[in-house]
Parts: sequence; structure tokens; C-alpha cells
Amino acid sequence: MAEVKKGIFYTLGFLFLAGLILSLVAIAYKNFNFSQERFSEILILDKIYNIDSSIKNGFKDIINIKSGITINKGASIIFSEPLPNMNNINDVLDEYEDFLESNFSVLVNIEDIKTRLPLKIKPHEIEYFHQDFGDNTINVNANETNFEGYTVSVTTKEDLKGNSCVASGKKQDVYLVFYASGKNKDCSENGKSKSKVDLYSSSGQQIATVSVTGNDLSASSFLPINITISIDNLNNLGITYILLPKEALYLNFTEFNITKNSTINLL
Repeated sequence: MAEVKKGIFYTLGFLFLAGLILSLVAIAYKNFNFSQERFSEILILDKIYNIDSSIKNGFKDIINIKSGITINKGASIIFSEPLPNMNNINDVLDEYEDFLESNFSVLVNIEDIKTRLPLKIKPHEIEYFHQDFGDNTINVNANETNFEGYTVSVTTKEDLKGNSCVASGKKQDVYLVFYASGKNKDCSENGKSKSKVDLYSSSGQQIATVSVTGNDLSASSFLPINITISIDNLNNLGITYILLPKEALYLNFTEFNITKNSTINLL
């Protein structure tokens, strides 16, 4: 009888050990599958990150080289470009978009870049943009008064007189200083007490107009000019970045059914 009981204990022990081994094998297999899935996800995310980085670098190079806009960053942020801006950036953007969609499993939406080309100053929440790129109007929208004012410089091939710069309007939340250089003379309005300056040629033809409303600036040309807009003495809010906001670049990675918006850091 003792031998029978002993055999039963051996059998139960063997069955328990076998069950434990099978449970460990099942757990290990499950963990292996989970690890494989996680590894595949990591590979996909890594691939998307690399493609996304390459795409953003391509757009960054196009904007820096083809937009006709130069940017200088310091205590003041300075933008310079011709008005109207007739650079062929949209043709190059279209070619790059076609290249990306033809060679990668990705759909690209850059309409905001092609129309407004919004350049954002972070963390100051100031945006420099066109209404329709290639036009003759620039806008600067500032959500906060975290800078002192605007200094605008214009060069023109037209003849100017000493009184070609005509100021009007009341001072706004930030100041407006204006300088113009013409074919033979210069003019300026730097009293910081007016909100609008109109520039006229010596024959009385309007060349450009610049105005400030609250914190915001608008500049338009009626004849070709080169314009420099300095956003003066920004408050120290930390490291300053010039970038295209993430809403400007939309990517759909169709192979993985993943969509994302991407910020392009220009400076």
C-alpha cells in the first residue's frame, strides 16, 4: 500500500512539474511574441522617424535657398525679402512633393507653406507670413507685447525726396520706425509716435505702406522694393527658434496607416 501511495505522489509530482514547465513555455512564447511585436513597432517608428527627418531637412533647404527670405536671429529678429516676392519656391516645392509621393509611401500636404509660408518665432508666439506667397503684402502677428517695436527699412529704385516718408496715425502698443533709401535721396520717420508710414516717389506715386495695429504689423508694396523688418528687442523668454509650425506640414505614411504633422526648425 505504501508503494502505491508513493507511486501516486511521484505521478502527481511529475504532472505538477510538467504543468509548470508547460506554463513557463507558454509565458515565454507569449513574451517572445510580444517582444517580436514590440520590435516590429520600434522598427516601423524608427523608419518613419528617419523618413520624416529627411523630408523636413529637404523642405528646410528649399525654404532657406529658394524663398528669397533671409533671417537674422539675435536680441532682435530680422526678416528681409523683395516685394513682390517672385522667387520660384512653389515650383520647387511642387517638384519635391511629387518626388516624395513617387518614391515613398507617403502623401504630403503643404498648402499652407505654398500660400502663407508662416514663419513662427518661438517662444514669443510671433508669426511672419504672406497672405499669398508671391504677393506684395507681409503680415506680422504678435499675440503678446513681448518686444519693443518694429524697425522697417525699404530700398527702392525710384527717386525719393526728403519728405517722401509720410507718417500718420496714433502710436500703438509697439512702436514703428521707418527708413527708406531711393535712387538719389533717403527719408525716414523715427519719432516712434505714429502707427503708419506711406512712402511716395518724387513724382507722387505711392511705393509702399507700413502700419502697426496693436502689436501687429502689415507692409505692402505698390512698386518693387526690398524690405527689411526688424522685430526689436524681444524679451528674454529662453532659447529663440524660427520654425514652420507643425500645421504647415502634414504627412500620411500610407504603408503604416500613420499620419502626423511635422515642425520644421529653420534657425
